[in-house]
Amino acid sequence: MTHDTVSLDVMAAAIEAFPEGIVVIEKTGPEKTDFVFALMNEAFERIGRTNRDLLLRERVADHFPMLIETGYFDRCTAALETAEPQTLEPTLYDDGRIRVWTRTTYTPLDATHVMITGLDITDAMESLTAQSALIERMRRVERLAKVGSWRWDLTQDNLEWSSEVKRIYGLDPDATPSYELEREVIHPDDRAERDAIAEQWMSAKQGGSHEYRLLIDGRVRHIRGVAEAVTRDGELVEMTGAIQDISEVVDAHQQRLEAESKFHTLFDTSPVGVLLIASDGTIKAANGATAELFGLPAEASSMLEGHNLFDDTQILDLGLRWHVERALAGETVHVPPHRYDLAQTMPAAVGGGGGDHARWMEITMFPFDDGAAAFARDVTLPHLARQQLKKASAIIDSMSNGLVVTDTEGTIIDVNPAFSEITGYTREEAIGSNPRLLKSGEHDARFYERMWRDLI
Repeated sequence: MTHDTVSLDVMAAAIEAFPEGIVVIEKTGPEKTDFVFALMNEAFERIGRTNRDLLLRERVADHFPMLIETGYFDRCTAALETAEPQTLEPTLYDDGRIRVWTRTTYTPLDATHVMITGLDITDAMESLTAQSALIERMRRVERLAKVGSWRWDLTQDNLEWSSEVKRIYGLDPDATPSYELEREVIHPDDRAERDAIAEQWMSAKQGGSHEYRLLIDGRVRHIRGVAEAVTRDGELVEMTGAIQDISEVVDAHQQRLEAESKFHTLFDTSPVGVLLIASDGTIKAANGATAELFGLPAEASSMLEGHNLFDDTQILDLGLRWHVERALAGETVHVPPHRYDLAQTMPAAVGGGGGDHARWMEITMFPFDDGAAAFARDVTLPHLARQQLKKASAIIDSMSNGLVVTDTEGTIIDVNPAFSEITGYTREEAIGSNPRLLKSGEHDARFYERMWRDLI
């Protein structure tokens, strides 16, 4: 194919009115980039943000160096060598001064001149790029939230699923959406209900929400689905919606229910009194063992609920408020044994009085939930026993007769002060010995007779 020499004057008048950017460049040397500007229209000046008077006969690459990377000069050379028009797919030119997307055609005019027509598609491409970025962000959000979207165009009977729907359903990314395919992964026990709900939505021309299960490779997934109906002139034309994998939420809820069930079982059957205390000091719950501590039936524990420990005069008088405050502040507190009379503080709980409802208790409190919990143990009998032992010990210590206490083997385990005064043996010397030490043979029979008479 041959070309006649182009008339640039004729071309200049012809291209000026075109909205596309048009430039004519001339091949001036053997190198790929040996092209100079020969002609351009006003639209090119605007797109290139330049002045044509400054560019004429200037090297193209000197003013637009980034064109080398876009394939621009390759297309120009190919157009001259083949004498056939060349095209370049939408291309971004960005040299820091100019940022423009163009779709470009390269038309050979003669053996050395090429006319380049560039359509400025920046707005469209930027919008498409933004849209693509938005779609990608939506996909990431869907993956993070485990939410997939779907659309069913009833006019075309075309069902669309997002990639996350396919992932949730355990399907290949290239799988073709269909109701039958969805039904295959729905748990067999939920299919009939799912069918009925879908039919209800269709007939009522409205959407709704529904929870169902999937069964994929032997594993159950819990799904929450929502749908919205789109009508036109009273006719249902489209259904759109989303599904969310709520398996983790359901599993966590089930684990919480199981934990709560175990806790209530332990709470209700514990032989130790248990109190749950709110952050303001109010008793939220008390188990049956707490009521039984005070000689009441287990069901009377509900009478303790709502009682505020900070308003309890006995607790204030005993100086126990500080212990409660420490537990509510996050500490584990061991409260030494103290005597508490339920009838004095809550007469209604004991039926207006009567009976002995005072107990010696040992309490451990620790932070629990948004308040605290307390374990109460009845130590009344051990406490009274210790008191009795103290009394007995005082009596024995004050006796004028000597007292020896031995184990079943006859070994001395304790003596009173009178023993030491009578025998001359200290308590430390006597303990662990046998009473035979009192028969040393160093004294006459009358001495030992008097000694045994004074010993008990």
